[in-house]
Amino acid sequence: MNIEINGVTLQADFMDAAFMEILEPALNQVREDMQKVRTQPRGLVAAAYDALNKALDNFFNTVFGDGTSEQIFGKSRNVMIRMEALAKVDQLAKESRKQFNDFSNKYSQRQQQNGFNSMQGHKQKQKRT
Repeated sequence: MNIEINGVTLQADFMDAAFMEILEPALNQVREDMQKVRTQPRGLVAAAYDALNKALDNFFNTVFGDGTSEQIFGKSRNVMIRMEALAKVDQLAKESRKQFNDFSNKYSQRQQQNGFNSMQGHKQKQKRT
């Protein structure tokens, strides 16, 4: 799947286990990093924004490769642009999980209807002795 962020096209396959092995820990890490910044004592706003920018840059470089953050954001230090980009990736991941869950639930329900559960009430043939 192509994801376009600030005119840069990134490749992401939310159904690929190898990609998800990288994405999921990176999402957890960026959430932890953002929480740390939010719980720090109030200081300069610029310092908090720079800490968030660093966490978000690390996320994009980890998931999409070194230098990705610079390609996407250039020299900008605008934290909101980075947060919107993260939200876009996170939303696409959630949509892919929903698509997978919907499909697997549909398949599981079909299996239940056609499998063992459909045999309930069916009498087995008696063996003659």
